[in-house]
Amino acid sequence: MDCSADFMGKIVLAGPVEAGKTNLMVRFANDAFISTYKPTNGVDFLSKPFQDRDKNVTFQIWDTAGAQKFQSIAKVFYRGARVVVIVFDLSNQSSFEKISEFFLTAKQLSEVDTKFILVGNKLDLTRAVAFDEAKAMAQDQGALYLEASAKDGTGVNKIFEEAFGLVLGLNAKETQTA
Repeated sequence: MDCSADFMGKIVLAGPVEAGKTNLMVRFANDAFISTYKPTNGVDFLSKPFQDRDKNVTFQIWDTAGAQKFQSIAKVFYRGARVVVIVFDLSNQSSFEKISEFFLTAKQLSEVDTKFILVGNKLDLTRAVAFDEAKAMAQDQGALYLEASAKDGTGVNKIFEEAFGLVLGLNAKETQTA
């Protein structure tokens, strides 16, 4: 943990198995892609320092496991999250059909003012989920909708830029009311 940070912002990545959550985080942090699938066991974590005007901000990005057997562990990590990014595989309709469960869990366990982003990942593969269908789901859930490819990097930075902006927006509101 960065002790010199003026503010810490927690972002949680959630979603079904093999949606590409880990690769989105790896692409963002290291501009790399892991081609061999290795499931996340429990949770993975990274910190990303960021300068916002005159403030030092550290973002904590938590990558939760999508496997059902880890859901009881992963639920703990929603607490204190400023933004929850729910990721599904655009090339897999069944992945999309599971995201309602993740929204339900995240909304039950996160803070009242937590913001949500729905991400359709694997834009580089043949689409099985229509853009309009995914966008409608995001709107129904009160979430922003974005698409990306962790493999080729398309849209990945945009996800985290939007998440950081949402976190900093929440922090600005807290500062004004404090």
